[in-house]
Amino acid sequence: MDVVARNKGLLAALGHAATTAQRSPEDARGTQPLYEFWHGHITALISQERPDLDAELLAHMLLATLSSVPILRLLEQGDGRRPADSLRAQATALPNTSASTTDRGTNTSPPPGP
Repeated sequence: MDVVARNKGLLAALGHAATTAQRSPEDARGTQPLYEFWHGHITALISQERPDLDAELLAHMLLATLSSVPILRLLEQGDGRRPADSLRAQATALPNTSASTTDRGTNTSPPPGP
């Protein structure tokens, strides 16, 4: 996150380029090497630590936070500390989450009341 905060101009330019550039047929299928690298890396880390979790989806969710408008706005304003601290708290909480509350496709909470 600190690297992202220090390179907010580059991040903004990359975001602009990604939305305005013409895409090849390969890109149209959603293949983005940098994203795929980080997604694979994060997926592997989560899988190694918590094989009972849906590591692939969690990796997408963690990466999605970096491209959300509120986070990008904070980074543009030079406030990388808040997103970094919050993302770190979210990521470090994963290994400590009980398996009963994170079973894939299983809703362990009671149904809503009448």
